[in-house]
Amino acid sequence: MITARGGLELKDVHLRYGDAHALRGISLRVDPGEFVALLGPSGCGKTTLLRSVAGFAHPQSGHIYIGSKDVVSVPPRERNIGLVFQSYALFPHLTALENVCFGLETRGVNVAAARSRANAALELVGLTGFHGRRPIQLSGGQQQRVALARAIVIEPDILLLDEPLAALDRQLRVQMQTELKSLQRKLGVTTVFVTHDQEEALAMADRIVVMRDGRIEQVAPPMQLFAEPSNAWVGEFVGAGNILSGEIVVDDLGPTIMVAPNWRIRLPNGAKPDAGKALFVRAEKIGLRAPLDGECTLRVLAHRFLGVHIEVHLDFSGGTLRALLPPEKAALYPPNSHVAAVIDPGDCRLLTR
Repeated sequence: MITARGGLELKDVHLRYGDAHALRGISLRVDPGEFVALLGPSGCGKTTLLRSVAGFAHPQSGHIYIGSKDVVSVPPRERNIGLVFQSYALFPHLTALENVCFGLETRGVNVAAARSRANAALELVGLTGFHGRRPIQLSGGQQQRVALARAIVIEPDILLLDEPLAALDRQLRVQMQTELKSLQRKLGVTTVFVTHDQEEALAMADRIVVMRDGRIEQVAPPMQLFAEPSNAWVGEFVGAGNILSGEIVVDDLGPTIMVAPNWRIRLPNGAKPDAGKALFVRAEKIGLRAPLDGECTLRVLAHRFLGVHIEVHLDFSGGTLRALLPPEKAALYPPNSHVAAVIDPGDCRLLTR
């Protein structure tokens, strides 16, 4: 079993390709045994960050520590990194056992010891009896397990996963999320996981690093990230969040934000009026009802079926809104009907735009 030998720390890492900045002053600490997900839109720098830790990308400045050693100038083969790619990168002419043995043999482990350790790794990932099969004889999920076994058999200091589940169908992907997380817990290996799938990051990670344009926007545990985004961009990116802007008005009852004519939303208790802020509210916190006379109405644009919920898209004079409702409630408000939105101030947050 692997025990966490040390964490990972990046200090003020900058990397650019010509005039294009891929990483802009990245500083991040991953504790020993922690599972951290890098999440962000395409081109945000998450894979470049992972490649920098692995040694395949070369920052112009900054430090990367694995344990207490600065590895920023250390070649990839000397970093003791376990790496699983999206494509798995298995050798097609080798069996599952031979693929897993490969990394050990290149490190000078004798054949008998390498086979023993590879057999144990395949058993650990649930592939007992598949040792003699070549990749073409394995399903996508089985190939993913072989790639994972190959990464962990060398007992890496850090395990790096670059969207390893992206090629799997949804049902298998959810199953592998559970298995991968369970295996990581069992091994105790420090893990950095790149994904563009928000549900995957929320389900698997101890902490999530949200990136945009080569910078880190927020680092937080999943529940905190979902409930307390650090700014309006994170709120809109993670989950079904709404950002409402408008004039902030203070009356005898306290501050409100005027998001449309005849529609004021009371700000949460303790909120300080600030023209640089916008109101954030999750789609599942929005209720709908029949409008009263003179009240601001929203027109239902469309329904999007999400299984347990229906995402209702709404249009009003100041913009658009999304609400998540149970199917039976959404059925009361078909497309082109007019409704009023019900928002509790306690469900709102003021965020920096």
